[in-house]
Amino acid sequence: MSSQLTSLVLGINGLNYLPWKELITAFLKSQEVWTIIKGNKVKPVMPNMATATLTLEIEKEQCTWMNHNHQAKGYILLHLSPQWRRLRCLLAGHALMSWSSDDLLL
Repeated sequence: MSSQLTSLVLGINGLNYLPWKELITAFLKSQEVWTIIKGNKVKPVMPNMATATLTLEIEKEQCTWMNHNHQAKGYILLHLSPQWRRLRCLLAGHALMSWSSDDLLL
């Protein structure tokens, strides 16, 4: 992640929601985590009758998904003002929840 790129997105403070949302959306898309946030890319599920090879493949996909989810959640948290950041710490572990709750609170 480029520090120049992250410095372009200011923390949300409750008064700058619309410009913040536009900038953070562009930033999240540039970091290729937008599909996680919008729920378009879901965590892979292990089928009941998975072979050893399939199990390893799905575990790798799950690990990749979890890494992207953590990145997305981290990006959102880092671009919130301290008071908003405390609220987000109470949310579920999915980046989609962090994103959706911003829309609900404002």
